Amino acid sequence: MSKWGCLITAFSKASKIDEANLLHRLGHDGSAIAFPDYPEPYNRRSFHVQEIVDALFPDFYIMEIEPEPMLSSGSNIIPIYINNVAKERLMRYINAYPSVLIGHHAIRPDSRHAVAYLEGQIHDVYGRYNISEFKVWTAYICIKRRKD
Repeated sequence: MSKWGCLITAFSKASKIDEANLLHRLGHDGSAIAFPDYPEPYNRRSFHVQEIVDALFPDFYIMEIEPEPMLSSGSNIIPIYINNVAKERLMRYINAYPSVLIGHHAIRPDSRHAVAYLEGQIHDVYGRYNISEFKVWTAYICIKRRKD
């Protein structure tokens, strides 16, 4: 597991690319101090989703799925999907492809976290658990490129 970010660990699990290989593709390990006035580990550079997208290309296509897409005009915001449709849509995508979920665990609501979602379970550095224990803010599905 990367010392400087759950994001790299989650994408490594979802893509089944060894974390050391993924770090090599990125060209850094996330440890550089980017914010010297912040305490550990918040002062570290860590990783951005887009650089991981670049590191996985062309082996994988990464597609972002918003769990609850909204329409907005000025201060008016309305959901695109009503009832349970948004949740069903999210589950349809993440059950079809290995995924990385960004959000927070129910017992740590103030902490942003990334986990892999594989075979109907959250795969986290802290263990495996049900998706009902994780509030999803954003999902990224990992579509392996077919080599024709």
